[in-house]
Amino acid sequence: MPAFYTDQSIKTRVMSMDGYVRSIPLIIGDSLEIATYDALDSIYVEYSRRGIFPTQTEFETNLTNCITCGRMGSCVGAMSGAVCVLMNSTDLLSIEARLVNLSSQHLNINTTFSLYDLDVIQNYPYDVDVYAEIGYTVSDNSFGIKWTKRENITRIVSIIGLKDPLVGINTAQGYEKVIFRSAICEFNDTCWDYNRTKAFYNEQKFTYAINGTSFLSRYWNSTSPSRCCGIESFMNVTDYRNVSFLDHYYFSGEYSCPQKTILSYSTISTYFKLDSETAGRYGISDNGTLLCRS
Repeated sequence: MPAFYTDQSIKTRVMSMDGYVRSIPLIIGDSLEIATYDALDSIYVEYSRRGIFPTQTEFETNLTNCITCGRMGSCVGAMSGAVCVLMNSTDLLSIEARLVNLSSQHLNINTTFSLYDLDVIQNYPYDVDVYAEIGYTVSDNSFGIKWTKRENITRIVSIIGLKDPLVGINTAQGYEKVIFRSAICEFNDTCWDYNRTKAFYNEQKFTYAINGTSFLSRYWNSTSPSRCCGIESFMNVTDYRNVSFLDHYYFSGEYSCPQKTILSYSTISTYFKLDSETAGRYGISDNGTLLCRS
């Protein structure tokens, strides 16, 4: 065969493979976003059934393993641990395996992947950021063509539509709330008054609050406030106890009589109560009935 045709064949092959190589970070990035959302949902299901919070370390390990291989135990060797029930083969190893198979069968290309690092953090109340460092090699033995790359891939994953782990795990799914974002006084804690607070209670959504706890930290029942990412909501429950109905205070065991001053707001809802600090933040200090002083 003349050299011209051989060169053209190689050029065409290189262009075809280059297009495939360029698509890999996009495919993995989109898959990473789906895997993270499904993994968060899966961990919620596993622990809310038991009503037991994982530790922060256990949660972070389970989350990265769910994203990586769809199991909460180990992703190395014989995979172990509970199955991440809502993953449906959306974990990275499953996605990569399908890519390897498709590229081999339809493009006659060899593909291998390596995962070097994976981390999930929060920088915004209603999103989580997922970071992955992935290596991949694409080769064609027929022409001796080979690409070796190492990429840092980042995706922002919305938590809207996920269930609140603080409430769900504390009650073993007896009471569940879905994360929805309130537009009332959003990022403006000086605009609260009685009418807006009542409307916020009635809609049962979440608002950003410096004193609130981040979505991720709610998986291990942290009471630490998060300046960047704190969220909070009001509990809508029938509870005769004199306890603050602000969600992260309600479950802390620290915001009840006589540790805190508690006020009743029966005009908002029959059983609704708040601690005096929260009532002040929501502009309703003068609208309640005093139940006890700290």
